[in-house]
Amino acid sequence: MSSVLSSIMVSNKVLVGFDPPVNEDQQDLKAEEILDVVREFGASYPSEICGEIDIGKETCYRKLRFLVKQGKLKRISLDGMETVPDWLKPRINSLWARGLKGEAIRRMAWYVEVKHEGKK
Repeated sequence: MSSVLSSIMVSNKVLVGFDPPVNEDQQDLKAEEILDVVREFGASYPSEICGEIDIGKETCYRKLRFLVKQGKLKRISLDGMETVPDWLKPRINSLWARGLKGEAIRRMAWYVEVKHEGKK
Protein backbone atom coordinates (compact mmCIF):
# COMPACT_ATOMS: atom_id res chain seq x y z
CA MET A 1 0.00 0.00 0.00
CA SER A 2 1.32 3.43 -0.87
CA SER A 3 2.21 5.86 1.88
CA VAL A 4 -0.43 8.31 0.63
CA LEU A 5 -3.18 5.70 0.84
CA SER A 6 -2.04 4.46 4.24
CA SER A 7 -2.03 8.02 5.59
CA ILE A 8 -5.67 8.42 4.49
CA MET A 9 -6.78 5.29 6.35
CA VAL A 10 -7.54 5.74 10.01
CA SER A 11 -8.54 2.79 12.21
CA ASN A 12 -9.92 0.81 9.26
CA LYS A 13 -12.05 3.72 8.03
CA VAL A 14 -11.31 5.47 4.78
CA LEU A 15 -11.85 9.21 4.98
CA VAL A 16 -13.74 10.59 2.02
CA GLY A 17 -13.20 14.29 2.65
CA PHE A 18 -11.38 16.81 4.76
CA ASP A 19 -14.17 17.23 7.30
CA PRO A 20 -14.48 14.74 10.16
CA PRO A 21 -17.33 12.25 9.80
CA VAL A 22 -20.65 13.68 10.92
CA ASN A 23 -23.42 11.56 12.34
CA GLU A 24 -26.94 11.70 10.88
CA ASP A 25 -28.36 13.75 13.76
CA GLN A 26 -25.83 16.53 13.10
CA GLN A 27 -26.63 16.41 9.36
CA ASP A 28 -30.35 16.77 10.04
CA LEU A 29 -29.65 19.65 12.44
CA LYS A 30 -27.74 21.62 9.79
CA ALA A 31 -30.50 20.96 7.24
CA GLU A 32 -33.08 22.26 9.73
CA GLU A 33 -30.96 25.34 10.41
CA ILE A 34 -30.83 26.05 6.66
CA LEU A 35 -34.61 25.70 6.45
CA ASP A 36 -34.97 28.12 9.36
CA VAL A 37 -32.85 30.75 7.57
CA VAL A 38 -34.83 30.37 4.34
CA ARG A 39 -38.10 30.66 6.29
CA GLU A 40 -36.85 33.73 8.14
CA PHE A 41 -35.86 35.62 4.99
CA GLY A 42 -38.51 34.15 2.64
CA ALA A 43 -35.77 33.52 0.08
CA SER A 44 -32.06 33.13 0.66
CA TYR A 45 -28.79 32.56 -1.15
CA PRO A 46 -25.87 30.28 -0.15
CA SER A 47 -23.39 32.86 1.16
CA GLU A 48 -26.10 34.42 3.31
CA ILE A 49 -26.97 31.00 4.75
CA CYS A 50 -23.29 30.27 5.46
CA GLY A 51 -22.96 33.53 7.38
CA GLU A 52 -26.18 33.10 9.34
CA ILE A 53 -25.47 29.59 10.67
CA ASP A 54 -21.67 29.58 10.44
CA ILE A 55 -21.12 26.62 8.13
CA GLY A 56 -18.67 26.13 5.28
CA LYS A 57 -19.56 26.72 1.65
CA GLU A 58 -19.28 23.06 0.62
CA THR A 59 -21.40 21.87 3.54
CA CYS A 60 -24.00 24.49 2.70
CA TYR A 61 -24.21 23.48 -0.97
CA ARG A 62 -24.37 19.79 -0.03
CA LYS A 63 -27.25 20.44 2.39
CA LEU A 64 -29.04 22.66 -0.12
CA ARG A 65 -28.86 19.91 -2.76
CA PHE A 66 -30.17 17.43 -0.17
CA LEU A 67 -33.11 19.70 0.74
CA VAL A 68 -33.94 20.31 -2.94
CA LYS A 69 -33.87 16.57 -3.62
CA GLN A 70 -36.20 16.01 -0.65
CA GLY A 71 -38.62 18.58 -2.08
CA LYS A 72 -38.29 20.96 0.88
CA LEU A 73 -36.55 23.75 -1.03
CA LYS A 74 -36.63 24.96 -4.60
CA ARG A 75 -33.64 26.53 -6.38
CA ILE A 76 -34.52 29.50 -8.53
CA SER A 77 -32.36 31.26 -11.08
CA LEU A 78 -33.16 34.85 -12.02
CA ASP A 79 -31.35 34.60 -15.37
CA GLY A 80 -33.51 35.95 -18.14
CA MET A 81 -36.05 37.59 -15.84
CA GLU A 82 -36.86 41.17 -16.72
CA THR A 83 -38.70 42.10 -13.51
CA VAL A 84 -38.18 41.36 -9.84
CA PRO A 85 -40.28 38.34 -8.77
CA ASP A 86 -42.87 38.98 -6.04
CA TRP A 87 -41.10 36.68 -3.55
CA LEU A 88 -37.92 38.78 -3.83
CA LYS A 89 -39.44 42.26 -3.56
CA PRO A 90 -39.42 42.35 0.27
CA ARG A 91 -35.65 41.67 0.19
CA ILE A 92 -34.55 44.32 -2.32
CA ASN A 93 -33.87 47.17 0.14
CA SER A 94 -31.82 44.94 2.47
CA LEU A 95 -29.83 43.60 -0.49
CA TRP A 96 -29.12 47.12 -1.71
CA ALA A 97 -27.99 48.07 1.80
CA ARG A 98 -25.44 45.23 1.60
CA GLY A 99 -24.15 46.64 -1.68
CA LEU A 100 -25.79 43.97 -3.83
CA LYS A 101 -27.45 45.39 -6.93
CA GLY A 102 -28.49 44.45 -10.46
CA GLU A 103 -26.40 41.68 -11.95
CA ALA A 104 -25.01 40.63 -8.57
CA ILE A 105 -28.53 39.75 -7.43
CA ARG A 106 -29.49 38.21 -10.78
CA ARG A 107 -26.50 35.82 -10.76
CA MET A 108 -27.25 34.43 -7.30
CA ALA A 109 -28.78 31.01 -6.76
CA TRP A 110 -31.92 31.66 -4.73
CA TYR A 111 -33.61 29.09 -2.51
CA VAL A 112 -37.23 29.25 -1.38
CA GLU A 113 -39.27 26.87 0.72
CA VAL A 114 -41.64 24.61 -1.18
CA LYS A 115 -45.19 25.09 0.00
CA HIS A 116 -47.21 21.88 -0.14
CA GLU A 117 -50.90 22.53 -0.70
CA GLY A 118 -53.24 20.66 1.60
CA LYS A 119 -50.61 20.03 4.30
CA LYS A 120 -50.78 21.80 7.62
